[in-house]
Amino acid sequence: MTAKQLKKQSYKRAVIFIAVAFIVVAFTLLRQLTRPPATPIPSQQTIEGGASYQGIAPGKSSADDVKEEFGEPDTTNDDKAMFFYNNNFSKYPNTFNFNAEGEVILVREIVPVDGVTFQQLEEKYGKYEEKLYSPISSSGYDMFIHPSKGVSYLANETAGNVLEIWYFEPQSAQSFIANIAPDYSFAPEEDSY
Repeated sequence: MTAKQLKKQSYKRAVIFIAVAFIVVAFTLLRQLTRPPATPIPSQQTIEGGASYQGIAPGKSSADDVKEEFGEPDTTNDDKAMFFYNNNFSKYPNTFNFNAEGEVILVREIVPVDGVTFQQLEEKYGKYEEKLYSPISSSGYDMFIHPSKGVSYLANETAGNVLEIWYFEPQSAQSFIANIAPDYSFAPEEDSY
């Protein structure tokens, strides 16, 4: 074979290689565009309609679901349809509140001292939508709510400490105050001194 023939054969191989590479890239892109989106694994899914506590979703889960997940409650308050589950780090229990139909309407999770921080909750849920005040606001603890996501937390924004996380069915901030947190308001209480 002459040098001219070798050069011509080399040129043909290069053209064929580029053409095949182009076809492979085009096929891959076309396939990506027509592929349905991947379904997240269950641990990454959020329950439609709002936040949940260990799989218990206010407005969707029942008292039976709570018992199935956590066992029989340590104590109950039948008049107010509440289950209390003690924890190892606080004298205050985690609380599940139910409506007349037995659906969970509120979960109050007590957070350990070295537990989740304000900053971690902000990373998870984003900047809070509303800040509410209560009688303990003078100690630096306010309620930071995400009413559209169904979660709020009683925390000290400056120190980063979180005392409680509340899970509820998504609703407006006004409904949250009226139905779930009547001791809270949009403005701090004025001192009576």
